[in-house]
Amino acid sequence: PLLLLGAAGVVWVIGAWNRVLRARERGHFAWSLIEVACEQRSLTVPQLQAVVGAALAHERSLLEAVAGARSVGRRPSVGGAQAVHTADAAAAQVIARVEALPSLNTQPNVAHLMQQLTVLNDRVAFGRRFYNDSCERLANRVTQFPDSFLARLARVQPLPLITDLDAPLNPPTAFPPPQA
Repeated sequence: PLLLLGAAGVVWVIGAWNRVLRARERGHFAWSLIEVACEQRSLTVPQLQAVVGAALAHERSLLEAVAGARSVGRRPSVGGAQAVHTADAAAAQVIARVEALPSLNTQPNVAHLMQQLTVLNDRVAFGRRFYNDSCERLANRVTQFPDSFLARLARVQPLPLITDLDAPLNPPTAFPPPQA
């Protein structure tokens, strides 16, 4: 009976350890979804700019902000979260500006690129929600006993959240170094 109890304890510790690491990896996977969608969106914006050219020439700073999220980084970071936040706001403004110009909406190329941009914005929004949910789950694992003890042993830290577009970004005070 004592051996069985000891084996059950070891299995429980292994399971808790794996839950903590799985929560961290889920956060990194969610970040990769955002990274891919931002990359695709940043490649679509120059195409849109080329098609509508002069009509969006005065929107250059917005287009550059969207394209700036091209390299948010392989690992979640405060700077990457800020880049996604800024690019999301700029992309929303680009969509609103193009939709405000009815003459552009009738062109098939513009309509196709706007549809692509809208789909990619939806992917980024989904990725942001999935990432924030993953961050909350990881934060719960890291702060609740006994997982908090195992998280400290594995050097797992909470990941920074990407907040809503109309709220300021509140990064955590520290960010963990990338894990190998």
